[in-house]
Amino acid sequence: MSEKDEAKEVDEAVREIMKELAPLLSGFNDVMRNGIKTTKPLVEQAIRRRETDEDELCRLFDSLLTYVTLDEGLTLFKRFARYVYSFNPQLAYDYIMIYKDTYDSDEDEPDEDD
Repeated sequence: MSEKDEAKEVDEAVREIMKELAPLLSGFNDVMRNGIKTTKPLVEQAIRRRETDEDELCRLFDSLLTYVTLDEGLTLFKRFARYVYSFNPQLAYDYIMIYKDTYDSDEDEPDEDD
């Protein structure tokens, strides 16, 4: 079998797998959107009441990290980080670094060989 034929078989297999995964991924996205809808009011309430309890802030940050792959989740994470930074810069920094280590890709950075 030629490389071209092998590549074609792999492409077909990937397409078949993606078809099977599509309903699961759609359901997962729905769960994520519902989760951010639940978390957003808690974060807004914490900001409104000027929450400073570190355990509560960490709980909210941990929850937000679950949803940063959604645009709305990332926006809310950034807003909350700015709020926390105003009185606890180290905690905000720690969670920003967790975000960067977990979700920020190095794709934009050139390779050392370039």
